[in-house]
Amino acid sequence: MAEHVVGKNVFIDKQPIMLYSKFCNMQGIIDALPEDKKEKVQITEDSLSVKVYGMEIGVKLTERVPFSKLGFVQYGNTPFPFNLTLHFDPALTKDGATDFHIELSAELNTMMKMMIGGKLQAAVDQLTDAISQAASGQMPSGFDSYVM
Repeated sequence: MAEHVVGKNVFIDKQPIMLYSKFCNMQGIIDALPEDKKEKVQITEDSLSVKVYGMEIGVKLTERVPFSKLGFVQYGNTPFPFNLTLHFDPALTKDGATDFHIELSAELNTMMKMMIGGKLQAAVDQLTDAISQAASGQMPSGFDSYVM
């Protein structure tokens, strides 16, 4: 059964081109990781995978709309199929800023829906906050608490 979540919107004080450029080549993400986490992440130009709480989560970049949207699909041995889309829109209320949000569509079987279906909105919003914090030069809240 398909679950669709639209994350909250946040404003980031960087132009859409700057944010888009950070994510359109996944290898750039490795530079932002703490040294002790780098060995646990596998990254190529178009893919990223990591083990979190014993579960492999991976994404592969499949869609690029220059400076406005990046689309990802599940990659590797993820527990369910999903699509993740990052939206980078120019902020209408502030020059040079980005109106950012994430959309997630996931195909969850009955068991997975019972386990995580109600937590998808919070997960997408937490990811949105983490990206916003990282873009502002801050370590995302709770990043060190993830078991990798």
